[in-house]
Amino acid sequence: MKTSCLHLFIAFTLCFSTQSMAQELKDYKWKNRLVLVIGNNTNNTTFTQQLEVLENDNQGLNERRLKLFKVLPNKYQLDEEVWVEGSLIFDKYNANKDPFRIILIGLDGGIKLSQSTVISKKDLFDLIDSMPMRSSELRSKN
Repeated sequence: MKTSCLHLFIAFTLCFSTQSMAQELKDYKWKNRLVLVIGNNTNNTTFTQQLEVLENDNQGLNERRLKLFKVLPNKYQLDEEVWVEGSLIFDKYNANKDPFRIILIGLDGGIKLSQSTVISKKDLFDLIDSMPMRSSELRSKN
């Protein structure tokens, strides 16, 4: 009896965490662009360098409706919120288990950039600013 209850609990937890992660990313579709900074651990220098590049410009991130996800093998964090346990984002977006990866997901939910080297803030913002939806946002703003 204890074993079947434990299995039921584990199955429920896995289903809930899978839906939670999937729902969390889907919640941003058409609202925000997502930047996933993925590292194999917090001591990864490329991971920390990329975060330093991006975390110091809240105005630039906000202007482009960017949400920053820090993703590690067993947990992830949105902006400066608490870390959430789970490996689903890591497994989905870093299937090759690269030590570092940065991924830009557009408003439409499509991957616009995926690379294993640090991208400068200027290059990332220029890429976003060259996108048709961003150009439309800028025209509407003016």
